[in-house]
Amino acid sequence: MVWDTEHIIDKDSSIEWIFETQNLCVSCKDCNQAKGVKKVTKSDSYISFPSKSNNYSIIHAHFDQYDKHIQVLAPGVTYRFHDKKGEKTIEVCGLLRYHQVGGRQNVDPQTQAILRYAADLQTPEAFALAIEHIKSRSQERIK
Repeated sequence: MVWDTEHIIDKDSSIEWIFETQNLCVSCKDCNQAKGVKKVTKSDSYISFPSKSNNYSIIHAHFDQYDKHIQVLAPGVTYRFHDKKGEKTIEVCGLLRYHQVGGRQNVDPQTQAILRYAADLQTPEAFALAIEHIKSRSQERIK
């Protein structure tokens, strides 16, 4: 995995905050690219740098606690939002892109439950169960 230094408020539309440390965070290249120049603040008319959580429509790396807004069900694969800010972050950063690339917008409820179970337990047995379920679902689709 390769990481980028990301401008939370994009540098193209807000050049005045290009060197503001609270506007910088670490991001994976895919999330950084997915976010691009999408609007992440609730207003376009800030005179000084917006330095409060409620100024942002997405999770801010310096002002928010990630897991209060998003639950990671399977790292890099499935996420569930707890509130509007989490939902907007999933949308803006394209966190469900792996499902979309595979032609699925939603995970079926049974698979989602098994992935949630594996993510909660974080044990080799739970991961093996999830992998076995996914393999069997794939075989069903092939038939």
